[in-house]
Formats: sequence, structure tokens, C-alpha cells
Amino acid sequence: MIAFLNRVYSQVYKNILVMWRNYFRLFDVTVWPLILLFSITLFVNFVQGDASIVAMVILGVTGWRAVYHMQIDMTTSYMEEYWSHSLNHFLISPLRMVEFILGNIITGLLKFFFVLALYLIIGKLIFAFSIANMWLFVLGIFSLSIFGIAIGMLSMGIIIIYHENAYTASYIIPDLLVLLSGVYYPISIFPEAVQSIVKFIPAVYGFDILKSIIGLAEVNYAMLIATTLIWLAASLLFFSACYRYARKNGKLGRMS
Repeated sequence: MIAFLNRVYSQVYKNILVMWRNYFRLFDVTVWPLILLFSITLFVNFVQGDASIVAMVILGVTGWRAVYHMQIDMTTSYMEEYWSHSLNHFLISPLRMVEFILGNIITGLLKFFFVLALYLIIGKLIFAFSIANMWLFVLGIFSLSIFGIAIGMLSMGIIIIYHENAYTASYIIPDLLVLLSGVYYPISIFPEAVQSIVKFIPAVYGFDILKSIIGLAEVNYAMLIATTLIWLAASLLFFSACYRYARKNGKLGRMS
């Protein structure tokens, strides 16, 4: 158990160290989240949106970042090993894939907590925003974080086979799914055909939880639990299948 925890910690330590030495990675928890927050909240203020709309935007952006950070670190960390031509050394190390993924999930959680602190401070000081129901907020963020992990597993499955040719999937897939999940709006604005599909995305109900804090949505908890379990199980099975395929066909350590 101690060896397991040490290997998990090694990934967290490595990721934090890389973040401090790489401006792009550091901006991912400072500059870019703030640009995202202000670009929308300032526009809402400009069109004279009321306090509930501003609160919905802040809650929505926060949920969006939860999904983002819980999935991006595992794919980026793997690709950094690939880009630095150290992937073969990484694969023959004692580190197991489950430890690698768990370490990156913890890293993503730590980064999200930092962004969350920024959002709450800025929301309080500039927009007089505060969380009215902390339990609902925690539940909403938790459900969106689990969804982010599921997306990360799906992206990882594709990346370990196609490497840099599929890395953009870790940005495109979550952004597309979040937009379809009604981050700032109800999914009823979509055509009925689209609604019949997106209602099976767990993030729909995660964002509904956040919006329910300010009375702008009702939550279907049964669908939240069912879709989350299905997505999580499917992502694990998909990643396992991709990992076995990559090992069998020699794609894990292939550098070109």
C-alpha cells in the first residue's frame, strides 16, 4: 500500500512541478479560467442581466472547469511523456496505469480547487456572489467531476492508440459535451431530436443541480445516477479495450 501511494504521489508531484516550470500549464489555472469567467460575466452585466443570471454564469463556468480539469491532466501528462521521447521509459517503470490515472485525477482536483477559490473570491468581491446551498453545490461539482473522469478515460483510450493525432480530442470532446449539456441554459432550447440524445449526458443533470441552487432548474436524480454509472462503466470498458489493443499491437511505446 505504501508503494502504491508513493507511486500515485510521484505523479502528483511531477505534475505540480511541471506546472510551475511551464507557463502554459500555469496559465491553465490562472489566466485562462479568469478570461473565461470575465468574458461571460462582464457581457451579462453589460446587457443588464439580474443577479440570478450572473450567479448562473458563475456556477456554470465553475462546473465547466470541474469537467475540464478532471479529464485534461491524464491525457496531457501521457502526451508529455510522448513528446519528450520518454514514453518507453515511462512504460517500463514500476508505475502502473491505474496509479498514473489516479495521480492525474488528484492533480486535476487540486487544480480545480485553486480555480474554485479564485472564482469564489472574485464572485464575492466583484459580483456579490455567494453559494446559497453548499450541499447542492458540492453534489453538482462532484457529479460533473465524475463525468470529467469518464471523458478523460474515453480520451485516454483514443490517445494511447493514435497519440498526437488524437490529442485534440481531449479538448474537443468535453467542450462539445458541456455545450450540449445546457451549461447556462435548459436543453429545451434544442430541437426535440437533439434533446432525445443529450438527455443521456450526465452533465445535463450536474448543471441542473447547480442551476437549482438559484431556482432555475429541477433535477432528475434518477437520470443523474443512471447516466453517470453508465458513462463511467462504459468509459472504463472502452479504455481497457483500447489499452489491451495498444499493448497487443505495439502501439503503446511507438513513437511515430
